[in-house]
Amino acid sequence: MAAPAVAQDQPDLFQPFGNLGDGPDTVAATPKIATSLHPATAKPGERVTLTIEVIVPEGYYTYSIGDDPNSTIIKISEHTGLETLDKAPRPDHPPKIEVTKIGEMDFRQEKHIGRAVWRQAFKRGDGDAAINGAITLSMCNATGCLPPEEFPIEITLGDGPEFPFTRDFTPTTKAGGQKTPTPVSWHMELSPGYARPGDTVTLSLSATLEDRFHIFALSQDKNNGGLPTRISLPGLRGLEAVGDGFKENKPFEKKTVELPTGNVEQRLFHGTVTWSKTFRVTDSATDTGYGVRGRVLYQYCDEKGCLKGRASFVLGDVSETDKNPDAGQRKMVSTETDPQETPSAAPASLSTLLTQVGIALLAGFILNFMPCVLPVIGLKIMSFVTQAGEDRTRGFMLNLAFS
Repeated sequence: MAAPAVAQDQPDLFQPFGNLGDGPDTVAATPKIATSLHPATAKPGERVTLTIEVIVPEGYYTYSIGDDPNSTIIKISEHTGLETLDKAPRPDHPPKIEVTKIGEMDFRQEKHIGRAVWRQAFKRGDGDAAINGAITLSMCNATGCLPPEEFPIEITLGDGPEFPFTRDFTPTTKAGGQKTPTPVSWHMELSPGYARPGDTVTLSLSATLEDRFHIFALSQDKNNGGLPTRISLPGLRGLEAVGDGFKENKPFEKKTVELPTGNVEQRLFHGTVTWSKTFRVTDSATDTGYGVRGRVLYQYCDEKGCLKGRASFVLGDVSETDKNPDAGQRKMVSTETDPQETPSAAPASLSTLLTQVGIALLAGFILNFMPCVLPVIGLKIMSFVTQAGEDRTRGFMLNLAFS
């Protein structure tokens, strides 16, 4: 059983719609909605895709398609010149599921936070192709919900951006409640878009770094003071890989770094670097389309230190249920960085362990001469003398144990 929209994320279960508190976020929020119908060059009998992208304001969320009063509703009232292939629009990623226990009842909520994309496939018929309908959204934040609002969908073939095959974004970090852009921006593209079975397409993942920052190559040794870039493709539809792995568009830079264990070589990039991989479009793409779902785990550094990052992407027609048959057989080639996907540290070598022990002993010795510690040593020695009495051996052993 799903909770009524008034019960989202706050204890007052009977807060009315539209009441979002008295704070600075009480202004009615408006989602950004973009629709497209492509490819514009589709001929009769060929597949076209309606794409509906919804971006909700920061701090808000909306819901998945369903039968609950607060669920998202997408209604296609007319599709002229088009035959339905998909029974209903499909999300590009599953919603976040939250179960709240209220009394003896569990209320299940399926939320889309930030951005959600729904796609529905059609077959091009004769004459002009157009779609009319509407999407109804309920949006909530931590203090309540806005009334459901309907937004019209009126689109003809070729309208809207061809965003399903490209993505541009800059990941953010959150500190002190504020989101700050990271120094790494991404452009991800599966091109050419709307290729035919038998054609080859290229997946390109381009990272652009701000000055003074660098990112590591696929072949970077993780024991050399930096983590390699790792790319995984858990979801494929209508595509088969051509050739081996991802390729870098330029040679990596070599940098010698002095570590406690000795000098090591790092392999890195400044500026912009692109990793690419080629695929062949399979015959199944005629009916189901093609696309790729993946993630990149990476580390970016400057002279002050390093941070880990993750970039997830969905390009083309692919859903959460589409799997890559090779994903279970191949390890990630150098990631939501998901904690379970964070590369584990390599076992420390004997030389590294001895170095660390030596540093710890030296630090402890230096600590004895700190102003806050030195007076205590004399007091401790006097306590040992008192405990030992006339027994010098016992006094020596107490001091030795303390040392």
